[in-house]
This record gives sequence, structure tokens and C-alpha cells, in this order.
Amino acid sequence: MIAAKKRILCINSYPDTCKMIAYVLSDYEVAAAHSLGDGLRRAAGERFDLYLLDYNLPDGTGLELCLLIRAFDKETPILLCSAINSVTEQHAITAGAQGCLRIATGFVDDLERSVSQLVGTSRVSSYQSVNKPRASRSGHPAPVR
Repeated sequence: MIAAKKRILCINSYPDTCKMIAYVLSDYEVAAAHSLGDGLRRAAGERFDLYLLDYNLPDGTGLELCLLIRAFDKETPILLCSAINSVTEQHAITAGAQGCLRIATGFVDDLERSVSQLVGTSRVSSYQSVNKPRASRSGHPAPVR
């Protein structure tokens, strides 16, 4: 029996970004929404194993959406993705997300690692940061970017 793919809702105002994320995360079923309102409707009406929220949405912010999702879903992991340096990991965690991935060099590797960590356990009972130092192949902590 083949297990169903884990479902991820990518909420990003740019359809091409959601397509790129779906390509990178091809081991998962990635659904797309392109606004806060559309993302909220899908999150409330369907079951997902992870939410990926862009910070800049045409009708609000990813932090606002995170708070709205947490009002009815306290367990599904949420990752905020942002290229804006003023949006911090602490902002994301305070809003109820597990972390904030910086859209910069290394984003694809960080995305794959974080999604695997969060969805591999399917449900996360405590809101813990995914941006912890990771071990290198030698077993020593890898440098934090």
C-alpha cells in the first residue's frame, strides 16, 4: 500500500514561487493560494500537514495569516518565508509559526531541511524553532548562515 503524500499549502502572491516550491518539494503534494483570504479559506476547509506563508501578501501579511490560522489550527506546523530582513525568527514564533526562512542564498536547502524536519514528524506539539544549528557530515555543528 502506497502512503499518501503529505500536503503543503504554499501561500505566496507569486504563482511562479509556488510552482518552484512544488518542484523543489516534489515528494509532497503542494497546493497553492495567492492571497491571505484565499489561503485562509483553503486552510480552514482542507487538511494540510504544513503551511508555507510568504510575508508579503496582497491583502495582508504572513504574520497576520499565521495568527488567523492559529485561531482554528494550533498544531499544523507553519513556516514563514521572507526576503525582508526586518521580519525575524522571533516575530514568526510569536505569531505561532515554527520559524522563518530567509529567501536568500541557501533558501532551497533550508526549505528542504526544514520541511523534512517538520513534516517528517507530521504534527508538532510544541512551537519550536526549525533554525537550530545543524550537524555537518563530520558530526560537528555546521556554521549558521
